[in-house]
Amino acid sequence: MYEALTKYIGQFEDVGTWIIDRENDGSKEHPIQMPYMSYSKAIMKFLSEMDAFMVYNYQEVLKRNDLRWGMEMGNADVSGFDAEAVLALLTGAVRAERFCDGAFASFVRSGAVDRWLGRLKEIDES
Repeated sequence: MYEALTKYIGQFEDVGTWIIDRENDGSKEHPIQMPYMSYSKAIMKFLSEMDAFMVYNYQEVLKRNDLRWGMEMGNADVSGFDAEAVLALLTGAVRAERFCDGAFASFVRSGAVDRWLGRLKEIDES
């Protein structure tokens, strides 16, 4: 059921690159663009696939599982979580990117995304 997502386990070695404006001087005519993460093709494909699995009440689901939305979600022990809770974590990580450039990259680099996807794979196999 979650193969569209779990196929990405181990595929995020290249997260992407920070784009930093080093050409403009900050003047009115040449304002500096804020730095942003340019994600790899694999992550962009994953994020596109994730759209179909987004949990719109993810904060409520996290709360029911004694989790708070934020970077500490990456430390969650998901071994006993159901699919909805794992998808809420993934949704929270995707939503975090809207508020903080590079947030999703942090979840990937910490191994949290692969752990969460691994739990979805376990759920599929059971």
